[in-house]
Amino acid sequence: MLEADPVRSFAVFAEHLNFTTAARALHISQPSLHAKIRKLGAVLGIDLYERHGRGLRLTPAGRRLAAFAEDSGRRTEDFLAALHATTAPVTIAAGRGSLRWVIGDGVRRLATSGRALRVITAGREGALAALSTGRADLAVVAFDPPPAPLRSRLLATYPQTLLVPHEHPLAGRPEARLRELDGLDLVVPPPERPHRRQLDRALLDAQVSWRVAAEVDGWDLQAHLSALGLGASVVNGCVGAPAGLTAVPVTDLPRVHYWAAWRGERDQLAVEALTHLAPPGDRPELVEISRFLAYVLRHEPGAIGIQLDGSGWVDLDTLLTALAEHDRPLDRATLHEVLTGMDRRRFEVADGRIRAAQGHTVPIDLQLPPVRPPAVLFHGTVERFLPRILRDGLQPRRRSHVHLSVDVATARQVGNRRGDPVVLRIDADGMHRAGHEFFRAANGVWLTAHVPPEFIGHPTEGAPA
Repeated sequence: MLEADPVRSFAVFAEHLNFTTAARALHISQPSLHAKIRKLGAVLGIDLYERHGRGLRLTPAGRRLAAFAEDSGRRTEDFLAALHATTAPVTIAAGRGSLRWVIGDGVRRLATSGRALRVITAGREGALAALSTGRADLAVVAFDPPPAPLRSRLLATYPQTLLVPHEHPLAGRPEARLRELDGLDLVVPPPERPHRRQLDRALLDAQVSWRVAAEVDGWDLQAHLSALGLGASVVNGCVGAPAGLTAVPVTDLPRVHYWAAWRGERDQLAVEALTHLAPPGDRPELVEISRFLAYVLRHEPGAIGIQLDGSGWVDLDTLLTALAEHDRPLDRATLHEVLTGMDRRRFEVADGRIRAAQGHTVPIDLQLPPVRPPAVLFHGTVERFLPRILRDGLQPRRRSHVHLSVDVATARQVGNRRGDPVVLRIDADGMHRAGHEFFRAANGVWLTAHVPPEFIGHPTEGAPA
């Protein structure tokens, strides 16, 4: 008969994989724990652990028993919680960066829901191991989807961004390409980390010459060392740029995916936790599709081998075929969700064709008629660009037009992409009377070729005369 005490003792041993440490945690002697586990293996007729180098590791049967033991403990906690009208805790295994940058808001929502929280800080392999042995109810891991038979859900997806000082030539760019990193000193993760291996391959494929300025583990520490002036760094786009640095998306690096993973035995608890970590309305996969379509239709149609006509249009069938041929298959139902479900409309669809509504860097003519603008429009930016803007005005730079918003809130969202936002008030009526043309894109963004400095003011200053 399988007794509860040796099973609980084995669960503690499985967590530490060290008899001395586990015995200390159980407040028993090391020989006593060793005897319990040896007897448990004999009763079951299996080996529960084996030597691995200088340490120990669980056998497949041992991992199954550890998960069974943790599941049994979880059921006991759930029973006691229900008996006393409370909720049992949920245990999440995730890395430091995930906890801080990816699920921080979700963890706050989970904590305020009344559910107690336990956290296991671990990298991808450690988090998945905590799941497989039952120590964690939910794991958050980056890059590749969790392996079967684990269940999973995409939580978030971010671009990879280059952190450089404000005065760096790339700091004023809306995005950068890998080839533009040539010659940089980079702060990078250690060689064994997945992000470092991916970055090494990408830079090698792009024939980029670069130097290691420092190696450090953790997005926050990479950003910190870059802020100290050791070198630029490529980090996950969810990481906030420290003071003095600008985050520039690197368009030809793959986006970083974050996945929630759990075992079927913890289905109910995991799904409940996910309602707080990632509310049902959040669809990061749609955000990723929208961003990639915007990249192709605004900047790089050649990335999937298509050509835009003179007004930026391409046939929908041509687009969907090209996406499938470049390992980004997209069905019409999902495309419809992207076109109707995003909080800002990036695209126009008409007569079986699609184009980006505005924001192009490829030479096209949107063929929009000039229209009279509202008396005041707004533009979101950040403090470091103000001297240039107030000297030279707003320039389209690589885009075809300067983009303006009808309200302060929208302009603030635009500025927030690059740091603490500053919102400028544009005397659109004065510009119109002076002969400047305005156009209104299908998504409501106002466009003009250039805003001279005499028509620019801060919102609190009122419109310039």
